[in-house]
Amino acid sequence: MHTVVKPEKMKSLLLSCASILFVYSLCASQQVVKGTVIIIHRCDGSVYVGADSKSSGIDNVPLPGAFCKIIVRQGVVFFCSGCSSVSPIYNAMEIANSVVDKSKTIGQIAVEFRDSIFARTSALDSIKQTQSELFAKAFVDSTLFNLGILKQEGDSICFCSMKFAFARNQRVELESNIEIGNNIPAPTEFWGKIDALLQAFQTAHANLLWRQKTPEGIAGEIEELIKLQCGSTPQAVGEPIYVVQISPTVGVRWLINHQPCSDGF
Repeated sequence: MHTVVKPEKMKSLLLSCASILFVYSLCASQQVVKGTVIIIHRCDGSVYVGADSKSSGIDNVPLPGAFCKIIVRQGVVFFCSGCSSVSPIYNAMEIANSVVDKSKTIGQIAVEFRDSIFARTSALDSIKQTQSELFAKAFVDSTLFNLGILKQEGDSICFCSMKFAFARNQRVELESNIEIGNNIPAPTEFWGKIDALLQAFQTAHANLLWRQKTPEGIAGEIEELIKLQCGSTPQAVGEPIYVVQISPTVGVRWLINHQPCSDGF
């Protein structure tokens, strides 16, 4: 005799299994991946994105290996800071890789990404209700993660900034903010753990920045800035460092690219 499980009950069972696996993952301190320094810089029609490659787990203990915080797929650049992965519930970069399609507008890609994240976060609610201390330890503030998307549309480089945060109530509800423009709002933006970078901008270091005009020179300056933060918070920020350029004239190209990051995921 075979038992038929209705789709609604199957979904509930799957979410329950995901919750159990997530709690186990939290205890293992290996499946919550967070951290990142991102630098976004605009110069002469190009946009440059640089990132470190170190991430930490739930206890802020550095995880072994290098993590790709920038991916390129079909000419679209994605970059992420914050809690980029909570296994087995979501992996922001894998989802980004799955929704990209060069025939879609940057707005369409952003909405598909948002909907995909929202569809995966139901399991977080039961974790908060049953494992409140672990939940609070995993997510120390209301922000889950930030995602950036760069894509050439016509003669312009379009920039999309997405912020995912927990709503301020007892249940887990994610709020997202999507901002889309023809360029980044400021010549330089910093995301993530950036205290040393901000201090550098407030001191004489600022006079030494952005003197380079070639793409390779700009990439070198971005690398040096991230190294400043590596020296200040080595437990959270570390090499190798990656820098990518997107331009209406040359398209997308890696200027500093170490393994394992590559085009695609």
